Amino acid sequence: MYKAIMESIGGVSIYPVISLLIFFGLFLGVVYWIVKMDKHHVQHMGNLPLEPGRDTRPHYLETEGEGNHGN
Repeated sequence: MYKAIMESIGGVSIYPVISLLIFFGLFLGVVYWIVKMDKHHVQHMGNLPLEPGRDTRPHYLETEGEGNHGN
């Protein structure tokens, strides 16, 4: 059933090619972005959870009395 519907649409064969080009373009964009990232910034961000004394809990896990809840 779906095959007959898809065959009746004119120019439907171009959609897979367009999808592949969009995916490939985004993939190359992300790879370029990662290669161009500042390595010191990446290392700093990677070490943040390991630094002693740093509270890494999300704000929604704070107990009452901690943080500013707009009161």
